[in-house]
Amino acid sequence: MIWSGGSRHHRKLKSRRGGDEVSNGVLLCGSGTTGCHGWCHANPVSARMVGLVLLANDNPLLVPVRHAVYGGDVWLDDAGNASITPPRLAA
Repeated sequence: MIWSGGSRHHRKLKSRRGGDEVSNGVLLCGSGTTGCHGWCHANPVSARMVGLVLLANDNPLLVPVRHAVYGGDVWLDDAGNASITPPRLAA
């Protein structure tokens, strides 16, 4: 638990080889069975549509997540930043 009533959710689940990279984590209310965190696990198809659940071959750096504060999709990086601009891919 990160704060009272909330926890860190792995966007790419550990069962899908998801790691502890910053880009792979979001703070959500509830636990893995309650609140928003529980909703992600109970509704993986809907959660995938907003970037909260990723497939095994997805790269968290390249899949945006819907963000309430930013009012739209953001890309997370491993330094803890969120950007409304997609990352540049190496040529």
